[in-house]
Amino acid sequence: MRRRAVSAQKGGVAKTTTVANLAAAWGAQGRRVLVVDCDAQFDLTRALGVAPSQAPATLLDVLTGATSAGDATMREVLPGVDLIAGHRSLRGLELGLANEIKREEYLTRALADVEGYDELLSTARRISAS
Repeated sequence: MRRRAVSAQKGGVAKTTTVANLAAAWGAQGRRVLVVDCDAQFDLTRALGVAPSQAPATLLDVLTGATSAGDATMREVLPGVDLIAGHRSLRGLELGLANEIKREEYLTRALADVEGYDELLSTARRISAS
C-alpha cells in the first residue's frame, strides 16, 4: 500500500481538491483507496459527500483509541474509495500532541491495522507548535 499525505500550512491551496480528485480517479481505475481526513475543518469528508455525523466513527475516535480504523471506515463513498471522516475536535488533539515524543508516528500507529488498499491518501492543514 502506498501512503501519501497532502499537507500545507496555508489554507486554500487545493489540498482537499487534490486528494478528492486523486481518490476518485484511482477508484474509477479499479484501485482500492482509503481516504483519511486529518483536517479539523473536515472539508475532504464533505467534498466526498459525507457529513461526519453520518460516519460510524471519525478519525478522532481512531486516534483516541475509542474504535479501530476498520470500524471507523465508511465503505464505498465513491467507487473504489473508502473514508475515515474528519472531526472538528482534531484541532485540540493536534495541539495536545505538540509536545509528545514521536508525535509524527501517531497517525501511522493508529492506522497500522489497515489492509487491503492500494492507496492511502490523507490531507491536513499543518499548524505550527508555537
